[in-house]
Amino acid sequence: MATLSPTIFKAKQLSNGKHKIRIAVRHRHETSYIITPYIIDDLSQFKNGQVVKRFDADIINMQLRNLLNKYQEILNDTNGLAMLSSRELKNRLVNYSEKDENIAIGVICKEYVKELREDKRIGYAELIERCGKYFTEFTKGDIAAKDITPTTISNFERFLRNKKKLNQTTTGMYLVRLRVLTNLARKRYFVKQDIPPFQDCKIPQSLERNLDLSVEQFCKLKAYIPQSKIESIAKDLWFLSFYLGGINLIDILSIKFSNDKEIEYIRTKTKNTKRGDKRIGISIPVEALSIINKYKSDDNSLKFGYSFTYRNFNRYIARTLQKIGNNIELHRLCFYSARKSFVQYGFELGIPLEVLEYTIGQSMKQNRPIYNYIRIMRKHSDEAMKKILDYTKKTTKAYNI
Repeated sequence: MATLSPTIFKAKQLSNGKHKIRIAVRHRHETSYIITPYIIDDLSQFKNGQVVKRFDADIINMQLRNLLNKYQEILNDTNGLAMLSSRELKNRLVNYSEKDENIAIGVICKEYVKELREDKRIGYAELIERCGKYFTEFTKGDIAAKDITPTTISNFERFLRNKKKLNQTTTGMYLVRLRVLTNLARKRYFVKQDIPPFQDCKIPQSLERNLDLSVEQFCKLKAYIPQSKIESIAKDLWFLSFYLGGINLIDILSIKFSNDKEIEYIRTKTKNTKRGDKRIGISIPVEALSIINKYKSDDNSLKFGYSFTYRNFNRYIARTLQKIGNNIELHRLCFYSARKSFVQYGFELGIPLEVLEYTIGQSMKQNRPIYNYIRIMRKHSDEAMKKILDYTKKTTKAYNI
């Protein structure tokens, strides 16, 4: 854990005998130093990390505290702290603290996108980047973050709706991302804004997407006979997601299926975020195992006979599922439908929401404080999955599938 404290280098004496106060940055058993503009006449004026015996001691100590608080805020917002050396951390503190108050929102966006890409959060990085481009297009050039006002936000919302023709959900999504950037301006770059830019903004709520399949539609998809290799892969992956509790495609592709009993993984979507690296563990049902064995390679990952980037493969699967959906009149079929359907069936079967949350690895953000005191055991999740899969088995049997 990094620590910060004012200090004096006795050996680093100025030519006039005075001493500069430094900030010691201690991290990973190393110490680096940041030179401050504050100078004392001799060593007797510095004791226990504070300036003493000077008429302006209180003023200097207050300014040092402000500086330490500023550096501490930067530390709190720094991802991958454990990977940085003391010198690298010192450079980051100096570089961030010396940012111009006139820093442009586009510069903040660019640096944040770079961090996200380094953390392998590619999808979110692209979303932030697109938000930055829309905002720059709206302002007809980059503007200083400090100049963004509630009126700016209100006009940007109208721009997204009227000029870009975005719906309520997508408009709200970009406003939320712009708020992330303005918060970074305040927290990381210490940009002062007299009026918080989002204080009057009511971000449009996402319209509920009814992407879950009815049991009849589930059976229709189950009975569908693929017309090509890619349709077979897309259908298999959809059902694999469903059988594994609505797991995302990117997580399916990253898992090593080294045993036939269970899997453990950390959702890529929440990795390296404030929500933390929550590990999800679930048992592998026989329905999923047959699909896994069909595609499992020598290194225990799934291979499909294609060389692809995740982005291209994801799009390929999405287009193929849409095509399958059109063929059998399931016009809202997408990969996410597997996750939505799993949760919907569980809810209809009376499975407690906190168990479903654990199983899919995502909080539904309901105001249920009592659930904070309930520890969801792995067996509860396994029982829930069995109940949902038994329900679909009975349903498909009833439809003679």
